[in-house]
Amino acid sequence: MGKLEKINELAMEIVNDEEGSYQLASYRLADMNAQRIALLSQPVELNENQQIVLNWMKRDLPNLGVDSLLCELTFLSCTGGWMKNEVTARAYRNLSNIERLQVLQAFAEWGLGHERN
Repeated sequence: MGKLEKINELAMEIVNDEEGSYQLASYRLADMNAQRIALLSQPVELNENQQIVLNWMKRDLPNLGVDSLLCELTFLSCTGGWMKNEVTARAYRNLSNIERLQVLQAFAEWGLGHERN
């Protein structure tokens, strides 16, 4: 489920109280869901290494396509990656798994806004 679907689902939980009651539990649930919506809707601040990788991905997408780009990203820390994209390879290697996922998320959001194929 994508971010927008999660936000919509949480918003509907706030609006649609199944029993129509406004008990304290409902208020607490609505407050928790509102906090979750706020967290989901905030963009992730990418660090310098993440930004280097994201910029490389944006630049090379038109030349490589999504599949080749992801393959290239996987092998950046290998010798071939170092020779072709040393700065990007070093930045990617220094990312944690969570930071890599955040880059992929930012790339997907960017791509969905720019690609119409």
